[in-house]
Amino acid sequence: MKEETRQAVAMKKILDKRDAREYKKMKEKEIIKSNKTDTTAAGEDPAAGQQEKTFNQVAYMNEYNRNNYDRVNLTMPKGKKAIVKERAAGLKKSVNEYINDLINADLEQKEAGGE
Repeated sequence: MKEETRQAVAMKKILDKRDAREYKKMKEKEIIKSNKTDTTAAGEDPAAGQQEKTFNQVAYMNEYNRNNYDRVNLTMPKGKKAIVKERAAGLKKSVNEYINDLINADLEQKEAGGE
């Protein structure tokens, strides 16, 4: 399978998962990087070495996360991380999911008037 075809398939999969408008915004911000291809070998046309656009998935994911999520740096006493990780695993959740569920439960309790 040609590299261009692989890139096209990978891009289609990502676009199927993500909103096409996000992709368009990011393309306008030049998240799509430009690569020069060197095809000026003996006997080849120098014009064939023009720039081609390739999809940068890491940059896309970073930009998407930056636009759609807030980050919180959480610190806790030594050893507590392992306890939290073990508890989350026991509930079949990621640590992130476990902490978010605890926060959401607390906020719902507050909204219900149970401070």
